[in-house]
Amino acid sequence: MNEVFIIAKVIEKVQFQFIYRSHKTAIAQVEVELWNKSRIMLIGYDEMADYIYRNLKEKDILFINGKINSKMQVEVVNFILN
Repeated sequence: MNEVFIIAKVIEKVQFQFIYRSHKTAIAQVEVELWNKSRIMLIGYDEMADYIYRNLKEKDILFINGKINSKMQVEVVNFILN
């Protein structure tokens, strides 16, 4: 995985699900739009998933620190709301 720093805007509602038969228990997914209008999927697991679900809403501007996974999604390590 590679470390990335991204500024983006949330464009949809956060999806939150519990995961069964895995070492991770929860996942949150949300699509964001970058400044160049491209879209990427952010994901967070367990405690980060809960934090994302409770704090993010549509049109929020974020500064994201994360890692790119094999599915070309950004796994969130930390983020700051504007």
